[in-house]
Amino acid sequence: MIRYALKLGLSGALALALFGVSSTVAKGEPFSLSEENGKYVVEAGFRVEATTKLAWEVLTDYERIPEFVESVQSSKVKERKPDSLRLDQELKASYLFFTKQSKVSLRVVEKRPTTISFKDESRKSFDIYVGSWTIAPNKEHAGSVNVTYQLTAKPNFSVPSTIVSIIFEKKAKELLDGVQAEIVRRKTVIHPTGELVLEGTSTLHGWSSKATQIQMWLHVVNAKDGTTTVVRDLDKWREVVSNNLPVFCEVVIPVKGMISGEGKLDEKLNDALKSEEHPSIRFRMSEYAIRRGSEDGDVADGIPVRAKGKLVIAGKEKSVELDITVRFTETGVRIQGSKALLMTEFDVDPPKLMGGIIKAHDPITIRFDLEAPLTVSVGNTVTN
Repeated sequence: MIRYALKLGLSGALALALFGVSSTVAKGEPFSLSEENGKYVVEAGFRVEATTKLAWEVLTDYERIPEFVESVQSSKVKERKPDSLRLDQELKASYLFFTKQSKVSLRVVEKRPTTISFKDESRKSFDIYVGSWTIAPNKEHAGSVNVTYQLTAKPNFSVPSTIVSIIFEKKAKELLDGVQAEIVRRKTVIHPTGELVLEGTSTLHGWSSKATQIQMWLHVVNAKDGTTTVVRDLDKWREVVSNNLPVFCEVVIPVKGMISGEGKLDEKLNDALKSEEHPSIRFRMSEYAIRRGSEDGDVADGIPVRAKGKLVIAGKEKSVELDITVRFTETGVRIQGSKALLMTEFDVDPPKLMGGIIKAHDPITIRFDLEAPLTVSVGNTVTN
């Protein structure tokens, strides 16, 4: 049997530093990897200053795992039951000139809010692939939790054990570092005030659905090294936007938090947007520029901006451009705008009511008027 004793520390600290947040993740957390007869066992964990709820939120955000774990190329929920789900993932591992693509179809069982167990049922790349995540309060450090990861895997492809061991070490550490960094990043979430509405028409009348929950991240990016910083100073934000300096902006809208006031419409809209498999509508800005020239002109009480990024609806991602106006208030940054879309562009079938007698039309508009406060909120509702 081969056993490897490793330490996590520097790489995790560097990942957390990307968000300009002072990390309290413990240094030198143990990480062990053992191998016997082609079966590899990883046991690892870390402590992070966060709530159990936040750690659970990150670990169960299955479809967004590729955003914070590089080795996970794809992660899609294919089936969801009350206490379990099926998660299909594509994994990529490389070492020197060796690259391996792997696929797993995981049966995931959740025991809220502490344990997630998983087992590959496909056996496409592994004869054995079973493991778990557990979350527990840290008794010695108030406000912290221990996150523990365990994996037992036996690949069904032929590769020298030394290379496989190196790859398992590298990818497991990358996974842990990514989860650590994402937990810390989400601690900087902003819950904006204002309004975001999804509007459309039907064969009978117009309809609208209002977001009651919105999460936003708004950071200043260091153009030299790509690190981000949470800025609370209005004058600094005026300088950043006026000079078109890099900004990280992401908005997440839980679909089940969209309320129309008509229960049947809410139900049909949730079904159309596939809320069980894809719980959120998401937008992540990739770049922006101040709109200038005779066509757009300058807005006296605001800055006209064209933002480009990726919009994800019902699990389908598309590149979009948003024309917005940015204003600075006494307490934060106000963002206003709208975007016309087609539901079918995102593989969404327009909802139908009364057995198809009433049909929603394909075009919809997302209209928003949001203010991001300069202090991090602990709430999760949007208020007018």
